[in-house]
Amino acid sequence: MSVSNTNTEYDANRFKWKRCRDVIAGRDALIQNYVSNTRYTGSLYNPSFDTNNYLPRLTGQTDVEYVTYQERAGFFNASARTLDAFTGMIFAKDPTYKLPTAIEPYVEDITLAGDNLREFSEQVVEQQIAVGRVGIMVDYPANAPTNITIAAAEALNIRPFLRYYTAESIINWRVSYINGAQVLTLVVLKETVDVQENEFTTNQVTQYRVLDLTEQGYRVRVMTEDNELKSEVLPTRNGSTLRYIPFVILGANSATATVQKPPLLDLVDTNLGHYRNSADYEHGLHFTGLPTPYVAGVQLPEGATLAVGSMSAWIFPDPAANAGYLEFKGDGLKTLREALKDKEQRMAVLGARMLADDKRTAEAFGTVELKTAGERSVLASISRSASDAITRALNWMAEWVGAPQEVEFSLNTDFGAARMAPQMVTALLGAYQGDAMPLSVLFENFQRGELVSPDMEFEEYEAQLADAGPSFDDQSPDVSDVSDDVTPDNSLLDNIRSRLGL
Repeated sequence: MSVSNTNTEYDANRFKWKRCRDVIAGRDALIQNYVSNTRYTGSLYNPSFDTNNYLPRLTGQTDVEYVTYQERAGFFNASARTLDAFTGMIFAKDPTYKLPTAIEPYVEDITLAGDNLREFSEQVVEQQIAVGRVGIMVDYPANAPTNITIAAAEALNIRPFLRYYTAESIINWRVSYINGAQVLTLVVLKETVDVQENEFTTNQVTQYRVLDLTEQGYRVRVMTEDNELKSEVLPTRNGSTLRYIPFVILGANSATATVQKPPLLDLVDTNLGHYRNSADYEHGLHFTGLPTPYVAGVQLPEGATLAVGSMSAWIFPDPAANAGYLEFKGDGLKTLREALKDKEQRMAVLGARMLADDKRTAEAFGTVELKTAGERSVLASISRSASDAITRALNWMAEWVGAPQEVEFSLNTDFGAARMAPQMVTALLGAYQGDAMPLSVLFENFQRGELVSPDMEFEEYEAQLADAGPSFDDQSPDVSDVSDDVTPDNSLLDNIRSRLGL
């Protein structure tokens, strides 16, 4: 049994992860994905290759023809743009957190590699969206001296820290039932480390980090590809070994060791289909779009050629000879063009909304909400599961330093939904004026609708309302079309209208 053995779920999904990675990476990653792993040489590729996994060669194509076929193909990277957009939506607002005093100083360098907590969270979420799997580990500096003061430990940066592992790095795992609960009892992580050969040369070496639970407690071993043991340690907290593995595997929408489908996989596959259609379309344009002269009824002397251009004239002795230009006719390219548009629309439906044509037509407020609710629900699930996993990891850090496990950590789940519609403003005010809604509920609704600053307390709102009307943030929407159907008897609506410039 080798430490490099992989889990069956890993084997079943690693090519899906690679497909997602390559498409997100873009055109160069796709066209370098040869079966024979040939090297890129200048503007063309080594002609000793067989075929590209993502863009198979056409029947009968020579090596040179296949190279130019690939070079002409355009790649419209909807997948990468969608990943950037979705990650940006979650981190449009900074994470909110409350940490025990003992680990608060770690926030600015949560990884001991210079990444703060927000940056680490963004890296985790990006992996979660891209391939639907990432691991978070709480680690402790190896070979840390014992029996030193807290001040000395802080000076030497001896404290727990976080690191994340990609899906491809988590090659094996085992979940067991202990006291009726599912517990992670084995994780094997594939790592690449730099080994300095001399002053100017550094080689990359593969090693395996094995985390498991033994009768003595949590154990960490580092092994070579040949199963040679490089190091072994049983981390302790207050002199006692840990009874769990401080490693959480985060899927697309929950913390689970079971592999989940990458959120972008359908989009990635459609993106690849679009790429292949693009190759065929550009290939067709190349051969049908270029002017192609022809002559008929002419017998040229051996070795003679015809030149095309304003400095040349064709004079044929046979009056029945004919010359002209070939012109492409038919619907072949039109069909390919329609296929490209169809896939672009499909990608928009699958998540890349920014790729859809901007029709610039007014849509009802409720229609916009319904169109985006599905995407927001998927993102919200990703955001909440990442929040839970990071909270768990931060609590482990707190436990490691003897602090209470009272961490609160939350990522944004408000993804830019439309602000409150003018009709809703009027309806809420009417309900308040009709004694069907208390002022506190009106205030909460205005905060959710982004008409009132989220930092404002109800007491402040109430005081400002009594004084000079409610305080709205600077980016309040234009509600100039607020209906006059509801006319309150007191000055509340007048104050609000005044603040909104109505």
